[in-house]
Amino acid sequence: MEAIKTFLNNIFTSISNVFSTLGSIFTFLYDELLCYINPLDEKFFGYAIVNGILDGFSSLFEDIGDILDYINPFSENFFLKLAFIPDTEDLIFDDVKDTLYSKFPFISSIEKILEDFKTVFNNESSKPNFTVSLPAFLGVGTFSIIDFSFFDNYRGLIHGFIIAVSYYLFITKLYKKMPQIVKGE
Repeated sequence: MEAIKTFLNNIFTSISNVFSTLGSIFTFLYDELLCYINPLDEKFFGYAIVNGILDGFSSLFEDIGDILDYINPFSENFFLKLAFIPDTEDLIFDDVKDTLYSKFPFISSIEKILEDFKTVFNNESSKPNFTVSLPAFLGVGTFSIIDFSFFDNYRGLIHGFIIAVSYYLFITKLYKKMPQIVKGE
């Protein structure tokens, strides 16, 4: 809710700034033009009017830029991002995660196994090591699930074969479905 309040406050402030800037431009033009029309005044046909107009329009463009910044989806100040994505200071998700891990300790083991699979397929390690930690009622300890030391020498060949088969299957299915894709079905 705080992000929505901040967002709305920023939008209304920017809109208010646009109108106040427009008002100040017209007020400036009115005051200064009367001064420049009077041939007895020191500012008659001076350069101050040009500087005043330029300052007013630069301020106007800055305020319009702020508004465009709120509707630009790639901006850090995008209104949906401000409204629905929590700040990093909000640690509610960390609290929920900690509560979940305390209630279900096996989730951290599953998370570690998935992280190990990720490192295997990203070639971050030479030999994968899948371990599981057992809770107290099953006997405390960390045990290795699969030992891949035998396949370590053939790892690149196996990955290449899997990739080749996957691409072959993908391309054949794509070839068979190409008429439907072209027709838009």
